[in-house]
Amino acid sequence: EDTKTLLSLPSGRYIVSLGEDLGQISVLDTVKQAQNQKLIFHENPCCMTVRDEKIFTGTTSGDLILIDTRTGWNHTKFPKTHRNSIRDICVHPVKNIAVTVSDDRTIRTWNTKTLECKSVSPLSANPRAVTWSPSGNILALSFSRETKLMKYGGSLVAKLRHPENDESATSPLLFLNDTTFILATGSELLLYSLPQSIKMSTN
Repeated sequence: EDTKTLLSLPSGRYIVSLGEDLGQISVLDTVKQAQNQKLIFHENPCCMTVRDEKIFTGTTSGDLILIDTRTGWNHTKFPKTHRNSIRDICVHPVKNIAVTVSDDRTIRTWNTKTLECKSVSPLSANPRAVTWSPSGNILALSFSRETKLMKYGGSLVAKLRHPENDESATSPLLFLNDTTFILATGSELLLYSLPQSIKMSTN
């Protein structure tokens, strides 16, 4: 089974891996150097992220699930979740805020303490990825043809057009700092340094 996502919890003890179609997340205990357990879901998890020893995962049915490693790996499902598969999740680096984007063409914000859905906004196209900058001041939202950069609070900072790209391709994002980020699209890595961009081919 191919590994889709591989993450380390902040303590460094646990490594969590998400496979393509197994309906589970595997946990590796680096202290015992053995597989700790497998977290089983009714629906396939399709994306995940971590924050403060907690795992946030989205499923193909649109559920957002919180797994707290400090309370026996308990699963807690957020209410009022998406109507279609969650494409990506990001958690604010400082505030108790999570953002999800889905194939139902909505972006939702959540309070990670109360699990309350704070806002739902429609999107004009299927999203590919979403991530916060290191400071949490900028949110990047990627589509197949463009990436939108928004300030915390929702105002648009910039809209960056992508080169021609396969509509089905994912577009993962990685911030280097608040003004520079890398977008993986098709066979290229795009290094954006606002207000100009530099293209790097991976062929």
